[in-house]
Amino acid sequence: RVAMQRVIPTSPVVNVEDCGDTQQQWAALSQWIAARGGFIHPGLSSGEFEDGVRGLQATRAIEANRTLFKMPESVFVNLKTVASHPVLGPVYDRVPELHDGLGGLAVFLIHEALNKSSAWRPFLCSLPARTRLPQFLSPKTRARTYRELIGGEVSESFDNYVRTYNNETWSRYWR
Repeated sequence: RVAMQRVIPTSPVVNVEDCGDTQQQWAALSQWIAARGGFIHPGLSSGEFEDGVRGLQATRAIEANRTLFKMPESVFVNLKTVASHPVLGPVYDRVPELHDGLGGLAVFLIHEALNKSSAWRPFLCSLPARTRLPQFLSPKTRARTYRELIGGEVSESFDNYVRTYNNETWSRYWR
């Protein structure tokens, strides 16, 4: 018998030590976006804020009405990306379960995360190891988190969205 142990990922990619520190990851991501026709204002950087929240921050004063960032379609991760992928595209065409978004994107991200030479590596290295998505929180935790983040109650439309998402996901994948 082999003892099974729960593995908690510490990185969204293999060989995370090759990704560099946070500043190196930001530089690589900025260069990757620029090489694909995008733009990130040089006065912006990534940052971690209270409670591990990640986002963009200004590192210096930025004049009003300046473009902060521009993202071309070539940096979007969507089903078009999966369908046009040289390895996954043919699989995507043959497997309709990948067409729903969640399945196709998950397979794409896992495939690219396991590929140390992936063209998507600068993007993947910039992702957090873990993130709390509202779809996967219990209603009680979701309400508490919503109150803490915005100081209010969970709106009915947001809660309905999460409930609908969960119901559709469970009925589709865990029948």
